[in-house]
Amino acid sequence: REQKRRQDALDRRLKTVDDKDMNIRKEIDKAVADLMKEKEAQMERGIASYKERYRHDQAKMLQRLDQRYHEKVKATNEKITERMQMLQVSQQKEMKQLLEQHREQVQARRIPNAVASNQWQNASRALQAKHQQQHQKLTIHTDDYKRRTDIEYKSEQDKIRRIQE
Repeated sequence: REQKRRQDALDRRLKTVDDKDMNIRKEIDKAVADLMKEKEAQMERGIASYKERYRHDQAKMLQRLDQRYHEKVKATNEKITERMQMLQVSQQKEMKQLLEQHREQVQARRIPNAVASNQWQNASRALQAKHQQQHQKLTIHTDDYKRRTDIEYKSEQDKIRRIQE
């Protein structure tokens, strides 16, 4: 009997120790789980902060790209306008020279008015065709340049956006 009582007392103490041990393990597991949750939340905040900084940097890069593009387009349009004006002045000068040359020839050779008029129409048509061809060539060149500028701009935009993906 005494031994049974001792055994029961020992079993109770062991159960108490086991219960305490189990409670301590549960507390440790809870503390580790809480720590893991906090670390995970901290990591998520870090990732969110990084993503936000990246979006901000990307927006800045896109804004700078837009600004450079618009400046380039403006400068290009100014150059085109300038070249068109130069071409127009040059063509007017050329037409004026042709007219003066024609008048001098008509006077020097005493060409009749009907023949002179016919010669002038032929010469002026040929010069107008040349001028039209020059204008078309300049237009094609400027359109091609604008197209390449747009392609370059879109390509740079895509590169900036692709970095995030």
